[in-house]
Amino acid sequence: MVFRELKKSLPTCKLLYLTPEQFVKSQHLQSVLRALFDAGLLSRLIVDEAHCISQWGHDFRVDYKNIGSVKKNLFPGLPAMALTATATEDVCKDIMKTLGMDKKKTKFFKVSFNRPNIFWRVLPKNMKNDKDGIPQYVNFIAEYIKTRWLDCSGIIYCLSRDETEETAAYLREEHGLNVGHYHAGMTPKQRNVIQLAWKAGKVPVICATVAFGMGVDNAHVRFVVHQTMPKSVEGYYQESGRAGRDGKPSEALLLYSRRDVGRVKSLIWSGKAKKKSKQIQVDLVDQMKVRLRIPSLFQAVVANTDPPVVSRRQEYCENQFDCRRKLILSYFGETFTKHQCQGSCDNCKCKK
Repeated sequence: MVFRELKKSLPTCKLLYLTPEQFVKSQHLQSVLRALFDAGLLSRLIVDEAHCISQWGHDFRVDYKNIGSVKKNLFPGLPAMALTATATEDVCKDIMKTLGMDKKKTKFFKVSFNRPNIFWRVLPKNMKNDKDGIPQYVNFIAEYIKTRWLDCSGIIYCLSRDETEETAAYLREEHGLNVGHYHAGMTPKQRNVIQLAWKAGKVPVICATVAFGMGVDNAHVRFVVHQTMPKSVEGYYQESGRAGRDGKPSEALLLYSRRDVGRVKSLIWSGKAKKKSKQIQVDLVDQMKVRLRIPSLFQAVVANTDPPVVSRRQEYCENQFDCRRKLILSYFGETFTKHQCQGSCDNCKCKK
């Protein structure tokens, strides 16, 4: 039906939403869009979550990267717009290069990364179990919700799929809270049902992996809890920033234990190894060579993992003196002083 509409001499469709995979891989779609381009009916390419284009970005995806080559080959000269909320200067440069955007002809619209209505807090994570075998940090989260955010909308980010289910079950069965879970291992229908229930307020709190992200826009989220240290500054900023989009007071709480640092490193290493080995399998025809190279590949990825990625997060979590808002904003190249914080993070509040 969509294709039939797009093939009309004057389509009524004004805005077409596509996944990067569709734009990059569907030859049928590309031929239809090329016909519109040749007829002067394709006005602009808009890339949302554009940080995914850059290999410097925290959520790099190959299909996003290939948007640039498709644009160059099939739609030369087509104006482009790139949108992102979590791009450093290096990422911005990479986005422009990939999309063929001339710096002299490109207009930049940039707003502050500061979210003054969000209180940023880091607390120690108690990894011990209680007499019933329930992790103490889960009991803490339960009390945190009951005493401060009962019946309010919130997100609890967990490191693994199993943790989302286990934490949600503990909060429901042991503490009587209305909590659901969400992760990429669920069917699309299951994910859609829980997301709609959460958005409607029928299930106020959701335990989720980072899969619960793109497209999530609930204005009245009052709190976001990170049950484990996040893998990147950009990811943490984006996820914690899902709180308080209505401008009302909200909180981003991070529970930190040094025992989690190794787990986060392992996830980063294994993720890079999987991406790299997959690329090798695509690029090389000789499967025997692939099998021989994969074991040493994992070791190479581990050895070459960028230490600052994890160490910056660890330093942020263990820092009990500097303004957390200043630490986060400076990462994105924004100047911010502790005096501007006005006690809206735990470190600055303790000094007041």
